[in-house]
Amino acid sequence: MRMVSRTSAEGMHKMESSGFGEAVRRIVNLEKELRRVESLIVRPLSSFSSVYKTADETVTSSTVLQNDNHLLFPVSANIRYAFDLTLTVFSNVGDIKFAWDYPVGLTMDWSVFNSINPSRNIQTDTIAVTTLTDNDTSLVIIRGNIIVGANAGTLTLKWAQNTSSVNGTIIKDGSNMSYWNLN
Repeated sequence: MRMVSRTSAEGMHKMESSGFGEAVRRIVNLEKELRRVESLIVRPLSSFSSVYKTADETVTSSTVLQNDNHLLFPVSANIRYAFDLTLTVFSNVGDIKFAWDYPVGLTMDWSVFNSINPSRNIQTDTIAVTTLTDNDTSLVIIRGNIIVGANAGTLTLKWAQNTSSVNGTIIKDGSNMSYWNLN
C-alpha cells in the first residue's frame, strides 16, 4: 500500500516539475468558473415561460376594458418579473387601448410599440394606441417590468376599443406573452 502512495506522490512531483500539474490546476479552476457562469445563465432561462392566444378575440362597440382570455400569468409575492407581448391586432376604425389587472401592491412600468408609432413613454396606467391602420392588421409590442408586493395573484392584459365601433377590434390567434423571473 505504501508503494502506491509513494508512486502517486512521485508521479505528482514529476507532473509539477514538468509544469503539467499547474496546467491541471488551471483546467480545474476553469471548469469551476464555467460551472459558475453556466449557473448564472441557466437560472434565468429556467424561469422563462410563455402563453399564447389559441383563438381570435373580438371586442365590438365597447370602450370598457375587459380581461383577455389568454394573455395572463401567475405572479408570486415579492418577486420581480419582466415581460414581452407580441400582439397581432386587426382594427376597423376603433383602434385599441390597454391596461392591466393585477394583485394589490404590484407596481409596473410598461411601454407600447407598434409599426405606425414605434416609441411610447413608460406607462403606469391605461394607454391608447390610436394609430393603428384601419381595416388592416398591425403588430403591437408591449414590454414591461413588474415588482410584486406581498400579494401573489395573476397579471392579466385588459383591452378594449379606444373608440366604440360596430366594426370589431381583434387580437389574433397566436399573439403571445413571454415572461421571466428576475430574482
